[in-house]
Amino acid sequence: MRDLEQSYDFSTGELSSKFIFAASGNAVHCEVLTFASREDPTLVCQELSLTAERACDLKLRAMIDAAAKGKGPAPQPRFGEVDVRLQNH
Repeated sequence: MRDLEQSYDFSTGELSSKFIFAASGNAVHCEVLTFASREDPTLVCQELSLTAERACDLKLRAMIDAAAKGKGPAPQPRFGEVDVRLQNH
C-alpha cells in the first residue's frame, strides 16, 4: 500500500481514504468512504471504489471488529469475502 491520503468531514461524519495497492506488477487505485449512521451510530457503512491499471482478479475481505476496548472479552471479528474481476477501460 502506498500514497495514503485521508480526510475527515466532521459535518457529515465521513472518512475518505485513497491509496494504491500494488502486487504482481499491477496497481489498483482504491477509494474508501466510511460513515456512521446518525440515527444508529453503531451502524457503520463503507463504499469502495477500485480501478485497476490492468485487468485482474481480486479477492476482497471486509472485516468488522466490534470489540469495545476495555469492555470485557472481545468478540471474534466478522469477515465477508467476495471475488471480483476488474476490467481495464
